[in-house]
Amino acid sequence: MRFELDFLGKKLEVEVNNWMERADGSVMVRYGDTVILGTIVVGKEDLLHLDYLPLMVEYEERFYAIGRIGGSRFIRRETRPSSEAILTARLIDRSLRPLFPKNLRREIQIVLMVVSLGEIDPDFCGLLAGSILTSLAKIPWKGPISGIRVAKIGENLKFLPTFEERKEAKIDAFISAKEGKIDMIEIKAKEAREEEIFEIFEKALLEIEKLNEFQKKILKAFEVKEEEKFLLSP
Repeated sequence: MRFELDFLGKKLEVEVNNWMERADGSVMVRYGDTVILGTIVVGKEDLLHLDYLPLMVEYEERFYAIGRIGGSRFIRRETRPSSEAILTARLIDRSLRPLFPKNLRREIQIVLMVVSLGEIDPDFCGLLAGSILTSLAKIPWKGPISGIRVAKIGENLKFLPTFEERKEAKIDAFISAKEGKIDMIEIKAKEAREEEIFEIFEKALLEIEKLNEFQKKILKAFEVKEEEKFLLSP
């Protein structure tokens, strides 16, 4: 099934399908030229010897997403994740993890692969895909959640800035939230005033709410019932 939203002047497309038959769910998120394929796999047993949630979020960048393959003329395999990919995976993990029950001990693996890279950072598409996948899986979870990147360039705020615009930004922030409440913040700033940060929060929450409402529309079409979700271990 395909869903569309006009978001910040571009079409945001989400397609939920069964591309990965052995996974518990798969989704494609497209915004402009940026495309992310996300999958989720949930373990069959609770790992009761652990004292933490074994959630793994992998964010994979592919050379072909930008139209090239690096390395020598003979080596064509993918290399280890870049620092940016690792940080993006952690950013998405920090947004999703607090919404799981504290006593959940089921293995969960979310893989987000950049299929095509446009001018913006795909992190907001990655979080959107991760939230939709987790909401559709039979997992106890208090989602959905969405996030957005905001930059202050000069005196103007820019949502979803390009990579070049972020280099010039006085403030570069990523905020995730649900129901008007901030869940995770990541900010890089140069002597930012308190009122500037508050302005970013207020305006970001308005855009994030649009994404959350979009997710609710998607989830309503599938209606995962509570009795279908597995029980928590004590």
